[in-house]
Amino acid sequence: EKQFNSSENVPEIYTRINDAPYAINGLPVLTEEAYSVGLSVRNRVEGEVTIKVDLSQFSANYEVYLEDKATGSWTNLKEVNEYVYTPAQMGDDHDRFVLHFEKIAEVPTSVEEPEQHDITGIEIIGQKEFVVVRVGQELLQTSDATIEVMDINGRLMNSVNTNEPETEVDLPDNSGVFVIRVNAGGVVETGKVVRSLGQ
Repeated sequence: EKQFNSSENVPEIYTRINDAPYAINGLPVLTEEAYSVGLSVRNRVEGEVTIKVDLSQFSANYEVYLEDKATGSWTNLKEVNEYVYTPAQMGDDHDRFVLHFEKIAEVPTSVEEPEQHDITGIEIIGQKEFVVVRVGQELLQTSDATIEVMDINGRLMNSVNTNEPETEVDLPDNSGVFVIRVNAGGVVETGKVVRSLGQ
């Protein structure tokens, strides 16, 4: 269980199980597509606070994101291990931060070299501000391809129809994880991409 610090100058972070605070919180073997764990913070002195994360011992095939609901940002903690925030309130805040574990999809994100999808003939390549979608010519013979950009909750953010073998589609302006769904010639391919605006 969490033992709180007696000094007001020390910011604190913890999780809760049935409203009880815990400093150590274990999960069983990760098998699902996604997990979310609420993070509570306690701040009793105003000023910037830095959350620093050590994932050197975390070897599971999952991306780990810190969501800050106050700013709308999602930070990939495997790429950036520090996050700086300013407390919105003094005392305990149970509703601002969420730790998300997202199973790494077959499709790579933010890479220069795409992974080949010989079975579907569709490639989804995440870049910083947009996603590149490549569709094989044979899938474009009967109809245009439809490219949909959705947020992690499944809300449609953008939709593009194209008959081009390579198309760039802009991602939303905010940081986050986005699901890309491509429907071409009756073949559907999905992948996740990440946009991080940085801190």
